[in-house]
Amino acid sequence: MLKDLKYSRLLDFYAPMLTEKQREILSFYYNDDLSLSEISEIFGISRQGVMDIIRRGESQLNNFDSKLKLSSLYKEIDDVYNTLTNDKEDLCERVSAATKIISEIRV
Repeated sequence: MLKDLKYSRLLDFYAPMLTEKQREILSFYYNDDLSLSEISEIFGISRQGVMDIIRRGESQLNNFDSKLKLSSLYKEIDDVYNTLTNDKEDLCERVSAATKIISEIRV
């Protein structure tokens, strides 16, 4: 099974809305990269039981995000921040270049 790492990000936003067991299992699986077998040993349940909890948790995380849209809002804010940061750096470079030209003209 290939892990979709978007769930690690969704856990950052919505983990408090899951049950404690779901939160722990999903965190072990996505954040700590534990296998189904390792998680099943920790909780004393079958690998299939772990997989069922992961699937239900993923479904809930998708449902929370489709309604609350915190991850997409965060991405938009991050994009705006990065744009502003890049614009600021570009502006500083232009001011520095203009200052250099002005100082060369004055000499």
